[in-house]
Amino acid sequence: MLQRALESGVPAARVTADAEYGSDRRRRVWLEQPGVVSRADGKEREARQEVRFSRLEGLIGSALNKNPFQEYLEIKQQVEAIEGPRQIPTVTDQSPAVQLIKDQSDKLNKNMNRVVGLLERAMLRGQDEVIPEEHSTPKERDQRAERLLGRMQQAGRSRELWRELFGK
Repeated sequence: MLQRALESGVPAARVTADAEYGSDRRRRVWLEQPGVVSRADGKEREARQEVRFSRLEGLIGSALNKNPFQEYLEIKQQVEAIEGPRQIPTVTDQSPAVQLIKDQSDKLNKNMNRVVGLLERAMLRGQDEVIPEEHSTPKERDQRAERLLGRMQQAGRSRELWRELFGK
């Protein structure tokens, strides 16, 4: 396409291409032949890079000299001048934030109660030590179940006795 355009007399001083076309060696060699298209002079490219670097140095220098907190205060003053001073919202028990906190604390309490229950059961099984269920034999589990049942029956007898004595 480029060759046909040049042969038909379309004037072209430069050709630009993206990375895919620029990496094609045959196309680059053809374009660099004398009389096809003049290549950008190295000095011209260096001059453009020098301009870019000086602009970049200026941007970096100005960014380093800025005080973000001071800029924030200036913007805040401008907003207050336009909208007036900000009013602090009142927080009530019905506000969404408070409801969210309440919901999360209720969930946390539920989960903590579950953990406490699991630990209590583990302590009853292991007599003041936590022994995972899968490490005990069926015989050990039966013995622990009998002891737990005995304790429960004793507790039940104690409650019945207390009710008889105190009438509740």
